[in-house]
Amino acid sequence: MAAAGFAKANVSGFFFVSMWVVDDQGAQTPYISGRMNARHVVKVENITSLDYDAKVSASLPHGMRRLEFVQNGNVSSSWKQEIRDIPAFDAVEFECDIRHSSQATPHKIEPIRCDDVADSRGSQPYMPGRYGTPFQMQIEVKVP
Repeated sequence: MAAAGFAKANVSGFFFVSMWVVDDQGAQTPYISGRMNARHVVKVENITSLDYDAKVSASLPHGMRRLEFVQNGNVSSSWKQEIRDIPAFDAVEFECDIRHSSQATPHKIEPIRCDDVADSRGSQPYMPGRYGTPFQMQIEVKVP
């Protein structure tokens, strides 16, 4: 089974967003196995001439049947993170640990979705992406 281990989108004309999963050494991988310390990475490139804040929201559309995000020792089917003052024409990476769940069955393809990349400037409230989200990728789940 082949998994599409990479996805990208232009979000609201402010950001170019890419996402992938990396293995223990930081290399992109099309699968997650039980022995990996994998991370879900969402790269946000500010494609405007102004500094912007970004808030990324990601989820597992099938819940935690085969995968789960891990933050501060807690497992979840979603994660959010914000980074303020992304310089004009610069990029930042948002990351969250991801692993196979204890219920995982081998060789199943699972989606990982970027639900939103909200933007803000200064003291303005975050505005959800007006187009380009959600978008998703697929990853193979391998059990040892």
